[in-house]
Order: sequence, then C-alpha cells, then structure tokens
Amino acid sequence: MKKIEIEDLSLFKLLGSGSFGEVYLTKKEGHSQLYATKKIPRAMADSEKVQKYFKNEITILQELNHKNIMKLIEIKETKDDYYLVCELCNGGSLNDCLD
Repeated sequence: MKKIEIEDLSLFKLLGSGSFGEVYLTKKEGHSQLYATKKIPRAMADSEKVQKYFKNEITILQELNHKNIMKLIEIKETKDDYYLVCELCNGGSLNDCLD
C-alpha cells in the first residue's frame, strides 16, 4: 500500500474497510502515538442520501467522552476525502469479540 500524506498525518497501513470507507493506521508528525483514521470519500459523504448520517456520526463522536468508546481527535479534509482521526483501539474488531 502506498503511504498517504495529509498535512501532519501519515496513513501507512490499511486496517480495514467497509461500505463507507477505509480505516488506516496513522502517525502524526512529531508524535509517537498511533491513531486510526477513517478515510471517507467526499462524493459519498456529501451525497444527499448519506450526508445526514455522516454529520450525525461526527456530532456524536465529538460529544462522547467514555472510556469504552473511541475518541475523535480531529477531522481533516481534502478536495476528494474526509479523514476522521480517532484514538486507536487495539485488540481486533467488535466482530472478533462477538464470535
């Protein structure tokens, strides 16, 4: 996978993908901490059908502060994509826990 550079972020490993985007392991320039960044195509997020759900997700993540829910750190935008930079939660996916 080719590394993606957005401002001070390096998205360097694909962690997973779904119907609304891809999640990458991310490092911020000058920091040792790793993050999970959800890359969402702007064309999808801005579509009339999805826009409401996308805005709701951002609002909810910005307002939540709970030890068992990942924290939204920041949002970046390019002309083609939105990037939701979140706390990295190691240990697999929720599906892994439910199996």
